[in-house]
Amino acid sequence: MGFYRHLTREDREEIAVLRATGHSMRAVAAAIGRAASTISRELKRNALDTGRYSAQVADGAYMARRQRPALLERDRRLAGFVRDMRHRIELAHLHDEVGRVVALVGADGDAPSGVAGDALEHRKGGEPLGRAGGPRQLGIDDETAAVLPSTRARPIHPPP
Repeated sequence: MGFYRHLTREDREEIAVLRATGHSMRAVAAAIGRAASTISRELKRNALDTGRYSAQVADGAYMARRQRPALLERDRRLAGFVRDMRHRIELAHLHDEVGRVVALVGADGDAPSGVAGDALEHRKGGEPLGRAGGPRQLGIDDETAAVLPSTRARPIHPPP
């Protein structure tokens, strides 16, 4: 099975010149190294109202056909789903950060032995957080906190 490549602007210009000088479709195809069916399709698809062929008009029509909106631009429901999933992923990453702070600080707010002070220094707005008392202390609103699963539901270990 061969590979497919689109006609270039130069191919279209050569088709226009050869057709204008009276060459047959098969002669044009042989001259540019393409199948006669490709030339036939190109001439039918991009024929002017007069029946003639213009390389410039054909190339413009080709570019217009190639410029399609992206899938998310065409499907609003899918775009909404993708936005929602992206938001959930961001919340999951935020949840993991909260879990790491809670795991480092512990339930009583004291750092486990052997944890350097630098590892506990999570800041918001330049102020140290101190104890990890919950989502509010980290600046997470109640609505966002409601969708975050509990950090106590599964152990979260700090990265090595």
